Amino acid sequence: MVKCSLSQQEVDDYEKDVPGCLVITPTHFMVDCLHPQNSPFNRGAANVFAEDFLDQVINHSWYTKANIPLWYRKYEAIYEGFMSHLTTVKSHFKELLMEEDDWEKAKKQKDLWLQKAACNS
Repeated sequence: MVKCSLSQQEVDDYEKDVPGCLVITPTHFMVDCLHPQNSPFNRGAANVFAEDFLDQVINHSWYTKANIPLWYRKYEAIYEGFMSHLTTVKSHFKELLMEEDDWEKAKKQKDLWLQKAACNS
């Protein structure tokens, strides 16, 4: 199960490392779609994901038939890939939370953003 939003108290406790606060692990994985992508919590989630994924690929034979190139089997590449994907996850999460009358407006804004992003690449 993936938890996608945290209360402000959960965020504060995590950032202060309060005993008993939320702990991100591969089996208890969470991201926070309501707070900034680069928040300490989301960076922690990216770290857990990258470390676990790398461990699974190197030590537990994940994707053995895929022959993943060496440059993608590095912590930095996995971490950055996760953070990039989190942008999409957060976007979809926000769309799900929107009321129906705001849906068309949000879609137009997203389409404009995608057009600008395509022009800048």
